[in-house]
Amino acid sequence: MPSAEPQAASLVPDDTALQRARQRGPLINRALTAFNLLTILMTLLLGHHIMSAYEHSVSHSVGWSVRVVLLTDLLQRAHEVNAPANDIFRSQDAKKERLRRDEALRAFGQKREDLLKDLSREASDGPRRYLERQIALADAEMRTMVRQSDVIFATFVRGDHAGASSQMAEMDRAYGRLSGHLRTAISAIQGIEGEILDEQMSIASSLHLGGFLALLLIILVVLAVAAYGRYLARILCAAGAAHDAMLAELASANEALEHYADYVAHELRSPINKILMNAEVTLSRPRSRAEYQEALAWVMEDAQDVAGIVSSLLFLARARGGGFDLQPQTLDLGAQLELIRAYFEVAAQQAGVELSVACPPETMLDADRALLHRAVGNLISNAIRHTAAGGMVTVAVSRTAAEVTIQVVDTGEGMAAEVQARAFERFYRADATRIAGAERFGLGLPIAKSIVDLHGGEISISSRENCGTTVAVRLKRYLTQTVIAA
Repeated sequence: MPSAEPQAASLVPDDTALQRARQRGPLINRALTAFNLLTILMTLLLGHHIMSAYEHSVSHSVGWSVRVVLLTDLLQRAHEVNAPANDIFRSQDAKKERLRRDEALRAFGQKREDLLKDLSREASDGPRRYLERQIALADAEMRTMVRQSDVIFATFVRGDHAGASSQMAEMDRAYGRLSGHLRTAISAIQGIEGEILDEQMSIASSLHLGGFLALLLIILVVLAVAAYGRYLARILCAAGAAHDAMLAELASANEALEHYADYVAHELRSPINKILMNAEVTLSRPRSRAEYQEALAWVMEDAQDVAGIVSSLLFLARARGGGFDLQPQTLDLGAQLELIRAYFEVAAQQAGVELSVACPPETMLDADRALLHRAVGNLISNAIRHTAAGGMVTVAVSRTAAEVTIQVVDTGEGMAAEVQARAFERFYRADATRIAGAERFGLGLPIAKSIVDLHGGEISISSRENCGTTVAVRLKRYLTQTVIAA
């Protein structure tokens, strides 16, 4: 069949076609390689762009959060400017309160300048001008407060206490307006932070979408790029989880701060109300010198209660914040405990309680002497207060080569399990109706625990109702550092 050979020959490519195929192969490989590199590069650039936008958004949010702190600090300085005009009725010292006012006013001015300087770096004109206007309104109210406080001081010096009190109400209203302007500014910033958060969520959504689209392209080319996309997704998920955890932590901290403020206000209200009531009753009519002296003694006693609370709170704050430095020295623990026992002996006798100390001789301990006395004294005072007449309070010491355990054991009323669980909480008292003195505001045990923590020790409670209580303090005998911070 003559036609068969030409037909077969037509199915076989000639040398030119084979050469073109050989030439196209490397070109296709190079094109695929370039496509892979371009896809990877575009993915990297996209990820970098979105992550940069996200980091910029987070940095912007942090900047506004700092301004919230500055506004809050400015509001605190305004309160300090307002306080001396109120405190003059207690201190009776116009010169001292005027100096306090002036110092607080300088601090207010410095904080205001710091805030305005920070705002001047903000690129958004609208929010910046709005906040600057609120600060200007607050500044105007501050000038009004200063003028009114000058009138209060002058009126008080002339002896016109009623006139000073009347002017005080006007000043408080100016302070209220000032606080309103600053709180309005804080609310505006919180709104901006909400918008930034929405922007961050939008960026995160864009990143997810971009990752998905890039993944579709990369799967067709190289599996490695798909793994990189999943890696970016995991980073975003981790960032979102960290952001949610941060918000939850902030909410928890805010709730704890509100509860703490409620406790402080509750505990300070009673002695302050007593001071105000005694002052009002005393000033309600003319009295003899002896009556005024007796009234002032009552006021001083209540003021000492307030001072005791404030001193204890400041100690706890310094201990928890790491701002308290120990001054340890090597002490003969037995001699120190005997000094503490002698100090509380009179109180124990008045309560009908036997107080004793049992300590092995030559028990040496590295500790801050004043803080050790305060911690053990709080425990002994608490034990005496909760032990009925005829009972016993014993301070027993045991030791090892490395540690000392101090146990304060009483035969008193004991405490329930739920009370033991909360015994070291500030302001917690099992008997809420008990009349509180300087040592009975629920701060004794927390202070003792803070002191033990400062020394790197441990404190625990073991008790049963109507069977007494044992508080055990375990301390290292020798401190390796000369100064230990909490």
